[in-house]
Amino acid sequence: MKNKVFFLGFLIIAAYIVSGGISMRSVSFLLILIVLGCLMVYRLDQSAMKGSRHIAYWQSSMHQQAPVKEMGKEAAEPLVRDEMILSVLSIPALAIHEPVVWGLDNEFYLSHDAKGEPDAYGCVFLDADNRLNDPLLIVYGHHVIGTNLRFSPLVDLINQPIDEISITFLDKSWLVKAVMQTSIASANDLFDPWTIDFVNADHFKAYLRYLGSLSGQSFSAAEGKQVLLLSTCLTLDSNERVLVFAVEE
Repeated sequence: MKNKVFFLGFLIIAAYIVSGGISMRSVSFLLILIVLGCLMVYRLDQSAMKGSRHIAYWQSSMHQQAPVKEMGKEAAEPLVRDEMILSVLSIPALAIHEPVVWGLDNEFYLSHDAKGEPDAYGCVFLDADNRLNDPLLIVYGHHVIGTNLRFSPLVDLINQPIDEISITFLDKSWLVKAVMQTSIASANDLFDPWTIDFVNADHFKAYLRYLGSLSGQSFSAAEGKQVLLLSTCLTLDSNERVLVFAVEE
């Protein structure tokens, strides 16, 4: 752009000189004006380019951010669809056969069924903070007094032999190894039965040894094998819990 202006100005001056209609002093003055004009045109041109890049950047950013916003919106919604059923947990000896869901928190499914519909008895669900390869998987379910719904039959294991009670979950077989009664209030920094944050394999082994000492039923898990914890309440208005531990076979 500036080259065109400069060339045009040069032609005009040359024409005036040839025709004898302009002095050399005027020529110098006009050249200065042309140079200044070229500089102004150049700055305007740069500003326009910068503005175009600025607009293009924001347009590009908007297109890039749109999917992120959609993903965030979807992630904020409760996992209530049928396909969110993780597995079915079966304990034939106790007539338990329950679908297990895996939500975003440990509250929603206390009062909703596996389809996300309101249900006073909730449904059975995996701890929201669990990952499927964790050494300890925790599954919760209500004790509905006077029925066999959800995890109600687990309470009967407190005073019964647990030999050869098997569980099917996540296409794996698990064998019940220990049953204990405990209180939510007893969980502390030193020992929390519902923890899933193990520093290393030794920490997990120490956890199992301590559980064995509390329940009077020592057990361990072979290398690479997981432990399944089923947790339910003892009574309706109590902090007491019944915990059933099973080891992957």
